[in-house]
This record gives sequence, structure tokens and C-alpha cells, in this order.
Amino acid sequence: SKNREIRTQSGQVLSTFFLKGAHGALNICKNYGIQLAVLKSKSPSCGFGKIYDGTFSGCLINGNGITSDLLLQNGVKVINESELDDWLKTVKE
Repeated sequence: SKNREIRTQSGQVLSTFFLKGAHGALNICKNYGIQLAVLKSKSPSCGFGKIYDGTFSGCLINGNGITSDLLLQNGVKVINESELDDWLKTVKE
């Protein structure tokens, strides 16, 4: 996973906490055999496909959040909450 520096608006660095949370989520997936994660869109941690650029201006960039990247690299499918209904329809068919 790329090294990214995540900061609060006041400049406090949170990258270590984000990585710790990502690894915690991955451990849960491994321990319980979870194969699909539904994560919050646009988040620098959970976003998938497009995430906020970190300037607190509301601008989006292409990419995945730290948790999304880690889960994807370890074989967990990731979707965001807006895709859940469509995904459930495919499972029922």
C-alpha cells in the first residue's frame, strides 16, 4: 500500500491511526472469512474509486482509501454504500 500522509484540517497527522484501523478491519475479515466489505464512499480510509483529496475543499480524486486498498490487496471485494442495493439484486438473481 502506498505511504500516504493523512492530516486533520489543523495539520495533525493521522496516518498511523488510519493504517492501524485498516489492519484491524483486515484481521476481522480474515478471522471471520468475510469476503465482501461495504464501506463509506469518498472516505480517505474507506473510499473506493474516488476519494476526497485531503484539502478539505470537497474535491475528489481517483483512487482508493487506505482500508479499501488493503482489503482489495487481500482478496476482499469492496463496494460502497450506494452500490449495496444493486449488489443485492445480483445476488438474488
